[in-house]
Amino acid sequence: MAVATYLKIGEVAKQTGVAVGALRYYEGLGLIQSERGENSYRYYAPETVQQVQFIKKAQTLGFSLEDIGFDWMLPGKSGIELCYWLRSHNHALPVLILTAKDQIEDRITGLDAGADDYLVKPFSMAELLARLRALRRRQPKPRGKHSEVAGFAIKTLNAEIDHLQVPYFIPRECIVKTSNDTGYEPDIAVIDRSNLANEPRWDQSSILEYGPSVPLAVEVVSTNWRDDYAIKMSDYEGIGIGEYWMIDYLGMGGRRYIGSPKQPTFIVCTLVDGEYELAQFRGADRIISPTFPDLNLTAEQVFTAGQ
Repeated sequence: MAVATYLKIGEVAKQTGVAVGALRYYEGLGLIQSERGENSYRYYAPETVQQVQFIKKAQTLGFSLEDIGFDWMLPGKSGIELCYWLRSHNHALPVLILTAKDQIEDRITGLDAGADDYLVKPFSMAELLARLRALRRRQPKPRGKHSEVAGFAIKTLNAEIDHLQVPYFIPRECIVKTSNDTGYEPDIAVIDRSNLANEPRWDQSSILEYGPSVPLAVEVVSTNWRDDYAIKMSDYEGIGIGEYWMIDYLGMGGRRYIGSPKQPTFIVCTLVDGEYELAQFRGADRIISPTFPDLNLTAEQVFTAGQ
Protein backbone atom coordinates (compact mmCIF):
# COMPACT_ATOMS: atom_id res chain seq x y z
CA MET A 1 0.00 0.00 0.00
CA ALA A 2 1.29 3.48 -0.89
CA VAL A 3 0.71 5.05 2.51
CA ALA A 4 1.39 8.56 1.22
CA THR A 5 -1.86 8.48 -0.77
CA TYR A 6 -3.93 7.36 2.22
CA LEU A 7 -5.34 9.30 5.17
CA LYS A 8 -4.96 8.90 8.90
CA ILE A 9 -8.14 8.85 10.96
CA GLY A 10 -7.48 12.34 12.32
CA GLU A 11 -7.34 13.74 8.80
CA VAL A 12 -10.63 12.05 7.88
CA ALA A 13 -12.17 13.54 11.02
CA LYS A 14 -10.83 17.00 10.14
CA GLN A 15 -12.12 16.91 6.57
CA THR A 16 -15.58 15.58 7.47
CA GLY A 17 -16.23 17.16 10.85
CA VAL A 18 -17.01 13.72 12.31
CA ALA A 19 -15.47 12.73 15.65
CA VAL A 20 -12.77 10.06 15.67
CA GLY A 21 -14.91 7.88 17.93
CA ALA A 22 -17.77 8.00 15.43
CA LEU A 23 -15.42 7.07 12.59
CA ARG A 24 -14.26 4.00 14.52
CA TYR A 25 -17.91 3.10 15.04
CA TYR A 26 -18.60 3.45 11.30
CA GLU A 27 -15.69 1.10 10.68
CA GLY A 28 -17.11 -1.40 13.17
CA LEU A 29 -20.38 -1.42 11.21
CA GLY A 30 -18.49 -2.05 7.97
CA LEU A 31 -19.48 1.32 6.48
CA ILE A 32 -15.86 2.37 6.02
CA GLN A 33 -12.71 0.27 5.87
CA SER A 34 -9.07 0.82 6.79
CA GLU A 35 -5.81 -0.84 5.80
CA ARG A 36 -2.86 -1.58 8.05
CA GLY A 37 0.25 0.44 7.29
CA GLU A 38 3.62 0.81 8.94
CA ASN A 39 3.64 0.14 12.70
CA SER A 40 0.17 -1.42 12.25
CA TYR A 41 -1.39 2.07 11.99
CA ARG A 42 -4.76 2.23 10.22
CA TYR A 43 -5.01 4.19 6.98
CA TYR A 44 -8.09 5.14 5.00
CA ALA A 45 -8.53 5.53 1.26
CA PRO A 46 -9.17 9.13 0.11
CA GLU A 47 -12.67 8.06 -0.97
CA THR A 48 -13.49 7.50 2.70
CA VAL A 49 -14.11 11.23 3.06
CA GLN A 50 -16.93 11.04 0.53
CA GLN A 51 -18.32 7.90 2.19
CA VAL A 52 -18.43 9.61 5.59
CA GLN A 53 -20.03 12.71 4.11
CA PHE A 54 -22.73 10.49 2.60
CA ILE A 55 -23.34 8.84 5.99
CA LYS A 56 -23.81 12.30 7.52
CA LYS A 57 -26.21 13.28 4.75
CA ALA A 58 -28.28 10.14 5.28
CA GLN A 59 -28.41 10.80 9.03
CA THR A 60 -29.67 14.33 8.34
CA LEU A 61 -32.70 12.79 6.65
CA GLY A 62 -33.38 10.50 9.60
CA PHE A 63 -31.78 7.27 8.39
CA SER A 64 -30.19 4.96 10.95
CA LEU A 65 -26.58 4.00 10.36
CA GLU A 66 -27.81 0.45 9.97
CA ASP A 67 -29.75 1.39 6.81
CA ILE A 68 -26.72 2.70 4.94
CA GLY A 69 -25.24 1.00 1.88
CA PHE A 70 -21.57 0.55 1.09
CA ASP A 71 -19.30 0.38 -1.92
CA TRP A 72 -18.38 -2.80 -3.78
CA MET A 73 -14.70 -1.80 -3.82
CA LEU A 74 -13.58 -1.19 -0.24
CA PRO A 75 -9.99 -1.24 1.05
CA GLY A 76 -9.17 -4.57 2.66
CA LYS A 77 -12.54 -6.28 2.13
CA SER A 78 -15.03 -5.93 -0.71
CA GLY A 79 -18.67 -5.02 -0.28
CA ILE A 80 -19.54 -8.46 -1.64
CA GLU A 81 -17.49 -10.12 1.10
CA LEU A 82 -19.21 -7.94 3.69
CA CYS A 83 -22.61 -9.00 2.33
CA TYR A 84 -21.69 -12.68 2.59
CA TRP A 85 -20.41 -12.14 6.14
CA LEU A 86 -23.54 -10.25 7.24
CA ARG A 87 -25.93 -12.84 5.86
CA SER A 88 -23.90 -15.78 7.18
CA HIS A 89 -24.18 -14.21 10.65
CA ASN A 90 -27.95 -13.70 10.27
CA HIS A 91 -27.76 -9.90 10.16
CA ALA A 92 -30.97 -8.62 8.61
CA LEU A 93 -30.00 -4.98 8.11
CA PRO A 94 -30.76 -3.69 4.60
CA VAL A 95 -27.76 -3.52 2.26
CA LEU A 96 -27.47 -1.36 -0.82
CA ILE A 97 -24.31 -1.71 -2.92
CA LEU A 98 -22.91 1.36 -4.68
CA THR A 99 -20.53 0.54 -7.52
CA ALA A 100 -19.24 1.43 -10.95
CA LYS A 101 -19.63 -2.22 -11.99
CA ASP A 102 -22.56 -2.05 -14.39
CA GLN A 103 -22.63 -5.46 -16.03
CA ILE A 104 -25.63 -7.76 -15.51
CA GLU A 105 -23.29 -10.43 -14.09
CA ASP A 106 -22.02 -7.96 -11.47
CA ARG A 107 -25.53 -7.08 -10.39
CA ILE A 108 -26.45 -10.74 -10.06
CA THR A 109 -23.30 -11.35 -7.98
CA GLY A 110 -24.17 -8.50 -5.63
CA LEU A 111 -27.79 -9.53 -5.16
CA ASP A 112 -26.89 -13.20 -4.72
CA ALA A 113 -24.36 -12.19 -2.07
CA GLY A 114 -27.23 -10.82 0.01
CA ALA A 115 -27.61 -7.20 -1.08
CA ASP A 116 -31.17 -5.86 -1.12
CA ASP A 117 -30.51 -3.30 -3.84
CA TYR A 118 -27.78 -2.29 -6.27
CA LEU A 119 -27.05 1.19 -7.65
CA VAL A 120 -24.52 1.97 -10.37
CA LYS A 121 -22.30 5.07 -10.28
CA PRO A 122 -22.67 7.84 -11.19
CA PHE A 123 -26.00 8.17 -9.45
CA SER A 124 -28.41 10.88 -8.37
CA MET A 125 -28.48 11.57 -4.61
CA ALA A 126 -32.26 11.89 -4.89
CA GLU A 127 -32.50 8.38 -6.38
CA LEU A 128 -30.16 6.95 -3.74
CA LEU A 129 -32.22 8.41 -0.91
CA ALA A 130 -35.45 7.19 -2.53
CA ARG A 131 -34.01 3.67 -2.69
CA LEU A 132 -32.99 3.88 0.98
CA ARG A 133 -36.50 4.99 1.90
CA ALA A 134 -37.91 2.03 0.00
CA LEU A 135 -35.59 -0.35 1.85
CA ARG A 136 -36.66 1.10 5.19
CA ARG A 137 -40.34 0.61 4.35
CA ARG A 138 -39.67 -3.11 3.96
CA GLN A 139 -37.91 -3.39 7.32
CA PRO A 140 -39.75 -4.41 10.50
CA LYS A 141 -40.71 -1.66 12.92
CA PRO A 142 -39.20 -1.59 16.42
CA ARG A 143 -40.04 -4.73 18.36
CA GLY A 144 -43.14 -4.78 20.53
CA LYS A 145 -41.32 -4.33 23.83
CA HIS A 146 -39.49 -1.28 22.47
CA SER A 147 -42.81 0.28 21.53
CA GLU A 148 -44.38 -0.65 24.89
CA VAL A 149 -41.58 1.03 26.84
CA ALA A 150 -41.66 4.13 24.64
CA GLY A 151 -45.46 4.35 24.89
CA PHE A 152 -45.38 4.05 28.68
CA ALA A 153 -42.72 6.78 28.88
CA ILE A 154 -44.80 9.08 26.65
CA LYS A 155 -47.91 8.52 28.79
CA THR A 156 -45.94 9.26 31.96
CA LEU A 157 -44.30 12.37 30.54
CA ASN A 158 -47.59 13.77 29.27
CA ALA A 159 -49.03 13.36 32.77
CA GLU A 160 -46.04 15.24 34.21
CA ILE A 161 -46.43 18.02 31.64
CA ASP A 162 -50.06 18.44 32.71
CA HIS A 163 -49.08 18.32 36.38
CA LEU A 164 -46.42 21.02 36.04
CA GLN A 165 -48.58 23.13 33.69
CA VAL A 166 -45.59 23.94 31.51
CA PRO A 167 -45.80 24.83 27.77
CA TYR A 168 -44.40 21.47 26.67
CA PHE A 169 -45.75 18.83 24.30
CA ILE A 170 -44.59 15.59 22.68
CA PRO A 171 -44.99 15.54 18.88
CA ARG A 172 -45.81 12.40 16.97
CA GLU A 173 -42.51 12.82 15.13
CA CYS A 174 -39.81 15.41 14.53
CA ILE A 175 -36.20 15.71 13.42
CA VAL A 176 -33.61 17.25 15.71
CA LYS A 177 -30.75 18.69 13.65
CA THR A 178 -27.45 18.61 15.52
CA SER A 179 -25.36 20.14 12.71
CA ASN A 180 -25.74 21.22 9.10
CA ASP A 181 -25.26 17.61 8.00
CA THR A 182 -26.70 15.53 10.84
CA GLY A 183 -30.15 15.04 12.34
CA TYR A 184 -32.06 12.45 14.35
CA GLU A 185 -35.64 11.42 14.99
CA PRO A 186 -35.73 10.69 18.75
CA ASP A 187 -38.03 8.03 20.15
CA ILE A 188 -39.44 10.82 22.33
CA ALA A 189 -38.84 14.56 22.16
CA VAL A 190 -40.35 16.93 24.70
CA ILE A 191 -40.77 20.28 22.95
CA ASP A 192 -40.95 23.73 24.54
CA ARG A 193 -43.77 25.40 22.63
CA SER A 194 -42.64 28.86 23.77
CA ASN A 195 -39.38 28.45 21.84
CA LEU A 196 -40.89 27.44 18.50
CA ALA A 197 -40.91 31.05 17.31
CA ASN A 198 -37.12 30.66 17.02
CA GLU A 199 -37.38 27.53 14.89
CA PRO A 200 -37.65 28.57 11.21
CA ARG A 201 -38.22 25.04 9.86
CA TRP A 202 -40.73 23.76 12.38
CA ASP A 203 -43.97 24.77 10.65
CA GLN A 204 -43.01 23.39 7.25
CA SER A 205 -41.02 20.26 8.11
CA SER A 206 -41.09 19.55 11.89
CA ILE A 207 -37.34 20.19 12.10
CA LEU A 208 -35.78 21.60 15.26
CA GLU A 209 -32.38 23.27 15.16
CA TYR A 210 -31.89 24.71 18.65
CA GLY A 211 -31.25 22.74 21.82
CA PRO A 212 -33.40 24.98 24.09
CA SER A 213 -36.45 23.91 22.05
CA VAL A 214 -35.97 20.36 23.35
CA PRO A 215 -35.88 20.24 27.17
CA LEU A 216 -35.73 16.44 27.01
CA ALA A 217 -34.83 13.86 24.35
CA VAL A 218 -35.37 10.14 24.98
CA GLU A 219 -34.02 7.09 23.18
CA VAL A 220 -35.20 3.56 23.97
CA VAL A 221 -32.07 1.50 23.43
CA SER A 222 -32.25 -1.59 21.26
CA THR A 223 -30.02 -3.11 18.59
CA ASN A 224 -28.49 0.23 17.58
CA TRP A 225 -27.23 0.97 21.10
CA ARG A 226 -23.96 2.46 19.85
CA ASP A 227 -25.91 5.22 18.10
CA ASP A 228 -27.70 6.13 21.34
CA TYR A 229 -24.71 5.97 23.64
CA ALA A 230 -21.73 7.08 21.58
CA ILE A 231 -23.07 9.36 18.87
CA LYS A 232 -26.44 10.84 19.81
CA MET A 233 -25.32 11.62 23.35
CA SER A 234 -22.40 13.67 22.01
CA ASP A 235 -24.52 15.42 19.39
CA TYR A 236 -27.40 16.23 21.76
CA GLU A 237 -24.86 17.60 24.22
CA GLY A 238 -23.28 19.68 21.46
CA ILE A 239 -26.47 21.59 20.60
CA GLY A 240 -27.43 22.11 24.23
CA ILE A 241 -30.35 19.73 24.84
CA GLY A 242 -30.74 20.07 28.60
CA GLU A 243 -31.62 16.49 29.41
CA TYR A 244 -31.24 13.17 27.58
CA TRP A 245 -32.58 9.80 28.70
CA MET A 246 -31.31 6.43 27.50
CA ILE A 247 -33.75 3.68 28.46
CA ASP A 248 -31.66 0.52 28.12
CA TYR A 249 -34.32 -1.99 29.15
CA LEU A 250 -32.32 -4.94 27.77
CA GLY A 251 -28.96 -3.92 29.24
CA MET A 252 -27.33 -3.82 25.80
CA GLY A 253 -25.01 -0.83 26.25
CA GLY A 254 -21.24 -1.05 26.44
CA ARG A 255 -19.69 -1.91 29.80
CA ARG A 256 -18.11 1.54 30.02
CA TYR A 257 -21.64 2.95 30.14
CA ILE A 258 -23.61 0.44 32.22
CA GLY A 259 -20.90 -1.53 33.98
CA SER A 260 -20.33 -5.26 34.35
CA PRO A 261 -22.23 -7.50 34.57
CA LYS A 262 -24.60 -5.79 32.19
CA GLN A 263 -28.12 -5.18 33.45
CA PRO A 264 -31.11 -3.01 32.46
CA THR A 265 -30.15 0.59 33.12
CA PHE A 266 -31.92 3.93 32.90
CA ILE A 267 -29.43 6.74 32.27
CA VAL A 268 -30.23 10.43 32.77
CA CYS A 269 -27.77 12.83 31.13
CA THR A 270 -28.00 16.37 32.53
CA LEU A 271 -26.28 19.30 30.83
CA VAL A 272 -23.98 21.09 33.27
CA ASP A 273 -21.65 23.83 31.98
CA GLY A 274 -21.97 22.50 28.44
CA GLU A 275 -21.26 18.85 29.28
CA TYR A 276 -23.49 15.94 30.21
CA GLU A 277 -23.27 14.48 33.68
CA LEU A 278 -24.61 10.91 33.79
CA ALA A 279 -26.70 9.28 36.50
CA GLN A 280 -27.62 5.58 36.39
CA PHE A 281 -30.84 4.09 37.77
CA ARG A 282 -31.72 0.40 38.12
CA GLY A 283 -34.41 -1.72 39.69
CA ALA A 284 -36.27 0.16 42.43
CA ASP A 285 -34.18 3.32 42.04
CA ARG A 286 -36.38 6.40 41.75
CA ILE A 287 -35.52 8.31 38.57
CA ILE A 288 -34.26 11.83 39.24
CA SER A 289 -35.07 14.26 36.42
CA PRO A 290 -34.23 17.98 36.56
CA THR A 291 -36.84 18.67 33.86
CA PHE A 292 -39.57 16.80 35.77
CA PRO A 293 -38.59 17.14 39.45
CA ASP A 294 -41.88 15.65 40.75
CA LEU A 295 -41.50 12.47 38.71
CA ASN A 296 -42.38 9.49 40.92
CA LEU A 297 -41.17 6.58 38.85
CA THR A 298 -38.67 3.77 39.24
CA ALA A 299 -36.42 2.31 36.61
CA GLU A 300 -38.13 -1.06 36.91
CA GLN A 301 -41.55 0.49 36.24
CA VAL A 302 -40.21 1.86 32.99
CA PHE A 303 -38.52 -1.40 31.97
CA THR A 304 -41.74 -3.33 32.52
CA ALA A 305 -43.87 -0.59 30.90
CA GLY A 306 -45.84 -0.15 34.11
CA GLN A 307 -46.98 -3.77 34.36
